[in-house]
Amino acid sequence: MKIRILLFLFIPFICNETKAQSSPEALIDSFFVYYKTVGIEKAIDFVFATNKYMEQSKEVIDNIKLRLNRATPLLGPYHGYDLFIKKQAGQSYVFLSYLIKYDRQPIQISFILYKPKDKWQIQNLRFDDKVDAELDKLPNVAK
Repeated sequence: MKIRILLFLFIPFICNETKAQSSPEALIDSFFVYYKTVGIEKAIDFVFATNKYMEQSKEVIDNIKLRLNRATPLLGPYHGYDLFIKKQAGQSYVFLSYLIKYDRQPIQISFILYKPKDKWQIQNLRFDDKVDAELDKLPNVAK
């Protein structure tokens, strides 16, 4: 019985792992599944595990986890995410920025993804709680 329950719990993660490489958006959707279901730290570990060269950046990754863990309890309950900005350079390099929706205010989390061969990998991740500054840079935004 325990094995069935554990298998049932991990099937979504297994399915997301295989779909994660089909597009940069699918990889980030998998990140948000982890974010919602098992927490910030596991989500960060998941996305950085896509790039074997990030193993050398443990201190940077731990700092991101620490800053997110400090910021999010102050924002209230999590309510999902929305694509905010997408910029693409060719077929292999993409910048995706998302709004993570919380009760108090959104935070912006941005990913730079690269596909050197057949799989997307994280190149950089950053987050910011000053979404208004990014809005000011966009054309046609009423002030």
